[in-house]
Amino acid sequence: MPAAGGSTGSAALDEESASKLTTIVDNFQSKEVVILGDAMVDYYVYTEARKLSREAPVIVSDYISESVSAGGAAHLATVAKGLGAKVSLIGVVGHDSQGESLLSKLERSGIDVSGVLSLTARPTCVKQRIYVGRRQYFRIDREERRPIDEPTANELSGKLRDRAPNASIVVLSDHDKGSLTPSLINSTLRICQALGKSVIGRPKVDHLFDFGGVNSLLSSVREASEATGISVINDTSIRNIGFNILSRLETPSVHLRDSGNSFLFEPNKVGYFPTPGAFSVSEKVGLRDLIAASYALACACSASPVEASLIAKAAEGIGGTSTANGRDIGYPEELKANLAKMSSERYAYKIVQAR
Repeated sequence: MPAAGGSTGSAALDEESASKLTTIVDNFQSKEVVILGDAMVDYYVYTEARKLSREAPVIVSDYISESVSAGGAAHLATVAKGLGAKVSLIGVVGHDSQGESLLSKLERSGIDVSGVLSLTARPTCVKQRIYVGRRQYFRIDREERRPIDEPTANELSGKLRDRAPNASIVVLSDHDKGSLTPSLINSTLRICQALGKSVIGRPKVDHLFDFGGVNSLLSSVREASEATGISVINDTSIRNIGFNILSRLETPSVHLRDSGNSFLFEPNKVGYFPTPGAFSVSEKVGLRDLIAASYALACACSASPVEASLIAKAAEGIGGTSTANGRDIGYPEELKANLAKMSSERYAYKIVQAR
């Protein structure tokens, strides 16, 4: 894996390099991650189509089952815990049955939720997905998207200040639900910079340029294009988007993903990481959390951005995460198995010097 050391050109993941990445994954269990962001509930209703309705041109379906799992930053916390890390979650939920159920579920999985505030002034965010057969037909969102008020933001900042000294890394997980305000993002970065703690940012479009100063930023090409106003036409336009964000945020690295292909931007160079042929990758619910958690924990283990990107690429092949919160997750084993598959096929990627 010569390019991982900083040289440019084509590279392949060989057995020795994969062994190093596997050791990094083994070290996830010694790390503590603090996640600050929008906690929510994912609620799934599964049905089977029976007939067309006489009342309206819609399908009449028979109820099959339903499931409830952690969503948003809460799901990211669940995935990070499944990868072996010690996890603390900071955010807000409503003072309601959905919020109480979510916190109980997270506590049972071993996640510290003492940093989550229960608010009477806003409901717990719930995303209800309705499936007919294997297809999702629509989604109902019950949420309050207004930003939290300044006293609440200050209280969350205090929660972070208490937990940051013991953190291996801090992740800001923005889902545009109001928990991450510009002032809270700024205070988080100040606290972490003063302590020498790395921060990984995963913003939505409206807040992307509030994340200046993070150690690494994760986004999709689509959202990065919308935030910068640069249309995606070809790889050159993607490079322009990445370097635009890199320079405006003054961050050491930017990781963008588009339909299975990933792009890593660092000063004066860009990495191209295609979809591996060793395993299938589907755009399932929760995939971004697998990528973000794997990337962040790799960074917490002092992996380079290239090494973290390779581990995140291996995370894309981990099986179904849509409603996996309740299962006995074997994420580290699946991650290491995928790294071995990538090594066996000599997974090829490219680091190119930018001029």
